Amino acid sequence: MSQDLSNATLFEVSWEVCNKVGGIYAVVSSKILEALAAFGENYFLLGPDLGNNPDFEETDEPCWQELRQETDRRNLSCRLGRWNIPGRPKVILVGYRDRYDQSQLLFSLWNRYGVDSISGGWDYVEPVMFSTACGEVIEAACKALHIPADGPALAHFHEWMCGGGLLYLKTNAPYVGTVFTTHATMLGRSMAGSGFDIYKQMHQINPKHEAGAYNITAKCSMETASAREADCFTTVSRITADEAGVFLGRTPDVLTLNGLDLRVIPDYSRDRSLAAASRQRLLEAAGRLLRRRLPEDTRIFLVSGRYEYHNKGIDVFLDALGMVNTALSQSQSNVLALCAVMGGHSGVNADAVSGDPAKLPGQGGFWISSHHVYNQPNDPILNACQRLGLDNRPENHVQVIFDPALLDGKDGFLNMRYEEVLAACDLGVFPSWYEPWGYTPHESAAYSVPTVTTDLSGFGLWIRQLENEVGPQPGIGVIARRNNDYSKTTKEVWINAKGYSSNTNYLVWINRAYQHVNVFTGSKGSWKLTKSFVVGTGAPGTETPVGVTKVTYKLKAGWTTSTYTVRPVVGFYPDTGYAFHSRLCTPKTDKEYDFSSGYPVSHGCVRMQKSDINWIYDNVPIGSTVVIF
Repeated sequence: MSQDLSNATLFEVSWEVCNKVGGIYAVVSSKILEALAAFGENYFLLGPDLGNNPDFEETDEPCWQELRQETDRRNLSCRLGRWNIPGRPKVILVGYRDRYDQSQLLFSLWNRYGVDSISGGWDYVEPVMFSTACGEVIEAACKALHIPADGPALAHFHEWMCGGGLLYLKTNAPYVGTVFTTHATMLGRSMAGSGFDIYKQMHQINPKHEAGAYNITAKCSMETASAREADCFTTVSRITADEAGVFLGRTPDVLTLNGLDLRVIPDYSRDRSLAAASRQRLLEAAGRLLRRRLPEDTRIFLVSGRYEYHNKGIDVFLDALGMVNTALSQSQSNVLALCAVMGGHSGVNADAVSGDPAKLPGQGGFWISSHHVYNQPNDPILNACQRLGLDNRPENHVQVIFDPALLDGKDGFLNMRYEEVLAACDLGVFPSWYEPWGYTPHESAAYSVPTVTTDLSGFGLWIRQLENEVGPQPGIGVIARRNNDYSKTTKEVWINAKGYSSNTNYLVWINRAYQHVNVFTGSKGSWKLTKSFVVGTGAPGTETPVGVTKVTYKLKAGWTTSTYTVRPVVGFYPDTGYAFHSRLCTPKTDKEYDFSSGYPVSHGCVRMQKSDINWIYDNVPIGSTVVIF
């Protein structure tokens, strides 16, 4: 139901106003045009004054005169201006560092709302001071602008980091309606990041006890108080609503699914010229770091977002790339995998990005990271690359580049904005383990990049819902990670990343490197692993040929010679003798006498245990795609 909000005033508070850190930047910036359409000039954004906030322009407009007088009178440090994004909304950047006695502020939160701040460090105290100062600014603005006499005032606070402002208004300006949105619970993010399956055991979790165990008591306490005291509590997906009900003790009043404003995103599905130019720039930069030119047909894969190695599925991405590198060893295909994951670094590595072949890391290695990564010996991405053999040797078919900097066009390596990098890619891979919404896959799809996400992300569940309601969503694959084992997930990421299709709802992958046959069901971009069998492929000199083919015929009686019988037989290369079949049996019987499997053993066919080949015969239709790598 639509409402007339023309006389209402909305203050929206986030640590990511004019300060890109994570996904909330996209949440706020993507809805500016809609917010302005609803509230007009009565819409104000509040963010932290960091001294050099990107895209902020301080202005001296008449609309700021009365507010400036009131904030000056209260000795509130503010910079007033506009955010240079589509719509140019009003922004108040709030100073906070020297305003409060820390102990007094935290005691007042305990005394009034039971917020347990005693264990909170600076990463807790700083946002509490910032958000409390925002509450004071909103109170001052209401007085200066004669609100609510001219219409209702609303204040929207994002995440626990802004909870102090909500609680300030609750005490000092209760006439302001408050909205609190959690985009992820602190406890859920922390437990999932350690590998704990919170969805499987959610109702057995003691939130207070676990918050103490993960040393996040203060943040969880602020988050719980904010959800409890808000006039309206919202979150971004059903999966997070369930989580909030258990961990925060309040079920959200409204689900506010995230979105993107396609009016401000070019339609790259129609015109690929800008994306093609970005692709060339990306390949040129990669060539400098790798010290060699990559083929023009190199596939570019991207993972991006917060540097949460397990939660964001970076572990799955890299493990799948290790499989791809092995599988492509005898092919002419090449992959460039870009990890655009913002992490700690001390600046660009001038030697790495120079392109100078004389400047290489020690011990005959090759560069992976474009920047000086903090604590490099223990960095999860770099360690995984070494473990998996993704070390950027020239003979590798998968090259990995780790750029931990903010892609704002001046990172010192790519020098491209994130949107340009994204549009240049062939595939966005976001196999998240914990993802309340998932703006990275959402943006990837919006920029016409084929995208892989999971059923543990709000976006993935929304896509699943659309598939059920209106049919397939081309270009977006949703991998099942909920109640799914890790190795199964990596196989699904690999097969969906390759973009294979089939004339049936079955697809078979013969993995020569690991001597497995993996059977998937579904459709292009959404293949799900159904069965996996240990097999014996062609021995050295008579290898099972690499390529993409299909199931062409089935023989229940199989083949019989003077020395063996194999049955049943399922052929997979037209006009050849290559097929799936049983292990060798005594002629005209089903009694196996050669039990070889798990290593290359045949003349090119794929030998399988009796029960496994029977399953293939009974279930995989003629016409199904067969992939051999």
